[in-house]
This record gives sequence, structure tokens and C-alpha cells, in this order.
Amino acid sequence: MKYNIVTLQLLAAAAAISNNGGVCAFTTSSTTQHPAISSSTAQNGVRKGSVMASGGFGKTAAGSGMSKGKKGMKKKSRKAPSYELKSGTKIQDVLNPDIFADPNTVETIKTQIRNGEICVIRNAFIPEFANAMYEELDDTDAWSKNEDYFNDGYGFKHNNVYSKSDFSPLFLQANEMFETEETKEFMSELTGRDCSGESVGAPSYYEVGDHSLPHTDHVGQRSVGE
Repeated sequence: MKYNIVTLQLLAAAAAISNNGGVCAFTTSSTTQHPAISSSTAQNGVRKGSVMASGGFGKTAAGSGMSKGKKGMKKKSRKAPSYELKSGTKIQDVLNPDIFADPNTVETIKTQIRNGEICVIRNAFIPEFANAMYEELDDTDAWSKNEDYFNDGYGFKHNNVYSKSDFSPLFLQANEMFETEETKEFMSELTGRDCSGESVGAPSYYEVGDHSLPHTDHVGQRSVGE
């Protein structure tokens, strides 16, 4: 079975990562201006066929396996976000039309990914979706610290929510969005990879000092990490 692993960050960022070495990061930053695409050749020890990925899914090889459990953060309660993803919503519905409605821009993104380059798309999502996701994930007290290191040099340290019972309503809706055929077809066309398999997701939260060292995000038949 082919798997497309989804990791939505606390800042409502997503990365579409192809195993041909291309990295396409979808970010939501209010401080950057359009044109929103920047590119650079993979560097800093990241080889062709490997990518920089922000993960919530550890490797299966033996590591030190440290997990600190739930953080139990006390936060001021907020009203539920007003934004909702209706059944059948596809990723194209929440992408910034100022960027993705331009065929030339989309073609540039595709070319950079398939050429094994790093492609950063700033302000990729519509603000209503990005802000609502941020608020829901910021409100949760279910984060657990996960940290592990491996003999091949890979290591990670970050916070995650792995239990679906702890997922926020909007995050559950986002997972359903990634399961739609329209979303999978869009990601397949964008990355040049087969994204027809199951989609699995969990949120990650990086504090100061947290990290994921370079890795491909390739587990089993996973084709794209978002």
C-alpha cells in the first residue's frame, strides 16, 4: 500500500516532499510579499534523492527512544474557530488563489520540485484557514515531547499529537481533505509521484531548540510527505 504522510505544523505550514529530491514548502507568513516562490539547489549535506523534512514520524531503526509524555500546558480557553472545512473540500479550496490560480507559477513550482530543488511557497494558504488551524493547535494541551537519535546520524526533537482522540476538529477535517481524490491528484501532478494511497496525518510543534535532521521521510511505500 502506498502512503502519503501528512504533517501539519503549528504554524499551519505544510511541505510537499517528493522522493526525487525536490522539496516544496507551503508556508503562511504575513511578512513576505508575492511573488512568493524562492528556490535553491539542495545543499548542506542533503543529497539528491534525500530531502529536508519536518517530521512527526520517527524511523523504525533502533534509537534511544525518549518520550516525555504530555506537556499538560495550561492555556486560556478560546472560542472555537469560525472556519470549517466542509465534506469534500480539496486542498485547492484553501490554497492562496493569488499564487495557485496562475498557471505559470504552478508550472514553476512543478519544475523546481521535479528538478530536485528546494521550492518555498510563502503565504500558500488562505488566511482564514491558516489562522483557524493555528488557533486550534495553539489551544491544545495534548502535545508530547518526542526525542530520538540513531547510529546513522539522524535525530529529532519536537512535540507531537499522535492520538486522533486529541486532534482538533479542524485538523480532523484537514486529514479528510487530504484523503479526497482531487487532493491526491493535485499532489501527484505537482510532485510527479503517485499519491493515490492512504493519507495519514499528525501535527508537530517545534519549540526553540527542537529539530529534525536531514531525512527522506521515506517509510515503506510513502511517496510524498506533506
